[in-house]
Amino acid sequence: MKLLLALLALIGATAAPPLPAAAGVPFDPFGSVAVDTPEDARVPGGAGFTDRTGRPVDLAEVVTGDVPVVLAPVYYDCPNICTVSTASLVQSLALLTALEPGTDYRVVFFSFDPREGPAQAREALAGLKERRFDYPGLEQARFLSGPPQSIEAVTRALGYRYAWDEDIQQYSHANAFAVLTPDGRVSRWINAISVEPTDLRLAIVEAGKGAVGDLSDFLLMLCYQYDPTTGKYGPIIDVSMKAAAGVTLSVLFGFIGLALWRERRNRAKGRP
Repeated sequence: MKLLLALLALIGATAAPPLPAAAGVPFDPFGSVAVDTPEDARVPGGAGFTDRTGRPVDLAEVVTGDVPVVLAPVYYDCPNICTVSTASLVQSLALLTALEPGTDYRVVFFSFDPREGPAQAREALAGLKERRFDYPGLEQARFLSGPPQSIEAVTRALGYRYAWDEDIQQYSHANAFAVLTPDGRVSRWINAISVEPTDLRLAIVEAGKGAVGDLSDFLLMLCYQYDPTTGKYGPIIDVSMKAAAGVTLSVLFGFIGLALWRERRNRAKGRP
């Protein structure tokens, strides 16, 4: 019986029409690109990269320490909007005058294109310098590149998905960067196309868990909440004010209703 079933399965397999090749499936950039961070995501150890001077480094050692880290997955030779989003990030960092680069936070860029190396990293830094951003931390920022296995290990651990489009010979990817806690865990992903300095400042303060920022930063955080659907911090002060106004009106109408009820009760009893 088993021999008969095996023979029928073999005949069915040979008679079945072949499946279409994967290469024939149209490339779907929206289905291949996302940021879906796993719970408790962190930079894995042992992911070897190279800095812009050619020195080998472990990314986990680069991003761990005493301060939060702004970690930006980039594509140094991207012909599209990457240069704009990177410039937007650096410009917003330059506006964080209350936070000191290197002391309150650090910045790390890493390329997810394994074809890129220290030369492309140096060119990326030079391109940002040519824009004349008044950002003292630009020279301190790390620009890294690495082999496919290291890139895959880091992007998979952080939930950053991208894909290579063979037709146009370009990467499809999300424009976003992560803010890490001092122990290398993902605190927030922030939209990198148009970086709001307030969002960036709040994300760094939040990742610092009390070790970064002053009283004004924490008071500001009380009036903002993070929206994961947009990757931005949205003000909730309006909601708080409306809620407070609603409570105040409820109490006021309660007192008016109580006063009218007492007045009617006194009239019914013949009291003045």
